[in-house]
Amino acid sequence: MSRKPFLLLALLASANAQNVTHRWTFNTTGGQANGTVITDVITSAPATIVGAGAVRNGSVVTLPGTSNGNVAAATISAYLDLPNGIVSSKTNLTVELWATPVSAKNWQRLIDFGNMNTAGTGEISNTAGAPAAGTSSRDNLMIAECRGTTLNDKKLVGRNDGSAELGAENTLSTTPGTEYHYVLTFQAGVGANPTTGGRLSWYRNGTFVSSVDTNFRLSDITDVNNWLGRSQYTNDSNSNITYNEVRLYDYALSPAQISANTTAGANASFPAPAVDADSVTMLHGRKAKLNVLANDSGEIVRSSLIVQSPPSFGTATVSPDGAILYTHSTGTPTNDSFTYRISNSTGQTSTATVAVAFSSSLKIANPSLNVPSSPPATAYSLPNALGTLTFSQPLCLVTPPGETKRLFVCEKGGVVLMVPDVTATSPTASPFFDLQSEVTGRTNENFLSDGESGLLSIAFHPNSLSASESFYHADRRSKCRRHRVRADSHRAARRLQQSQRRGHALRHGRLSLHLRRGRREWQRRPHLQ
Repeated sequence: MSRKPFLLLALLASANAQNVTHRWTFNTTGGQANGTVITDVITSAPATIVGAGAVRNGSVVTLPGTSNGNVAAATISAYLDLPNGIVSSKTNLTVELWATPVSAKNWQRLIDFGNMNTAGTGEISNTAGAPAAGTSSRDNLMIAECRGTTLNDKKLVGRNDGSAELGAENTLSTTPGTEYHYVLTFQAGVGANPTTGGRLSWYRNGTFVSSVDTNFRLSDITDVNNWLGRSQYTNDSNSNITYNEVRLYDYALSPAQISANTTAGANASFPAPAVDADSVTMLHGRKAKLNVLANDSGEIVRSSLIVQSPPSFGTATVSPDGAILYTHSTGTPTNDSFTYRISNSTGQTSTATVAVAFSSSLKIANPSLNVPSSPPATAYSLPNALGTLTFSQPLCLVTPPGETKRLFVCEKGGVVLMVPDVTATSPTASPFFDLQSEVTGRTNENFLSDGESGLLSIAFHPNSLSASESFYHADRRSKCRRHRVRADSHRAARRLQQSQRRGHALRHGRLSLHLRRGRREWQRRPHLQ
């Protein structure tokens, strides 16, 4: 017996590691003019100085706070512009800063990520003119370091698509010239709106300040103006703040981690990542994809993951998603192994071993799956599709070609009912054609619906949308009649003509009801006996 190759995916839980996606330290010398770029130490992503008056001294950058936001880029009071998409690309987020408020400025921002309520995307480019007085935000996540001109008054805000601001106001004693540790986190799927939103929280010096439950996710935000020291509101002042270090994480730091970072301070060297060995059991000649970072902890730069020592009986390659794909290709060994190495943003490295065991069993246990011992209780129901409508021995349900709402129900007893709108809240039905009433009382004619006899099916002309007449074959005596459909009621009306076919009867009394266009008739021939 041959087996088709398959891919064994050892997919574990998401990584628990602290993943710093960006880290700007500002501890390098260089320019400070409009357009100067300061790259982050992890991905070389740019933080661009926009405007005039910024000062760098080799360890921090200070913004002057000399204008509001309604000034052209070349002469506006300097602020820092971070890359687009650094917020909306994440499910969860941490923004961590060490910053010093130098003086109080009207509604000056510590951070403001989002866009303005202007035409297009709301982006204000680094070469744009003045946006216009009174312009406000459309989307933003922000911490105001001053509420009004009072340095002790703060405000946390989340906003999406121009809706009302979701905010929390706080008062914290703040001393100009003192550096503080600020942390903003967003955690999706928690709070008052777990399905559509999350929780925005902020901390200062390791202490929780306040939170806001949002009705939107980070992916809903158009973050094309990701600013340090500038507001999405043009009437607000740009900031007079000194920035020492800024970090972004792709998950929400825990309170314990925030407290530890407060103690460690800015520009701290993180300890080497703590790594744990990994293992997988698989068949020969197959593949296994392992999320090796899932059980590692500490501050980890995902892009630093490499295979340090390759396996002996196959290959191990790093995938773009931070996993390692092992492919067995040589021999039938009992075991194989390889090692990988990771580092943090300050260069400390750690290595771990991945053990591969081979099995010939057709069923391999997967510890990452948890199946309950008994299935969950499930309730099944069959609700009436047409509300309270009921039918007597319905044998055929037909909708004319090209229509979507009318339904014709063929009852064995000789009645065709029409439901004019099956999408209605309370559908109704009325007789469209009553063959039994048509036949009863005539000489040498009767309608039989016993056994297998009766009105068993109906059919429609392909051009029934424009047809105006209906046809049927009555059972047993095989008489053919034509009826006209009244335009005002869509019901079969008076009999127009009759023809006789003697000597034959319809097998099982089958009746076909057709709508025709003009004199052209389409119908399925009956079985004769």
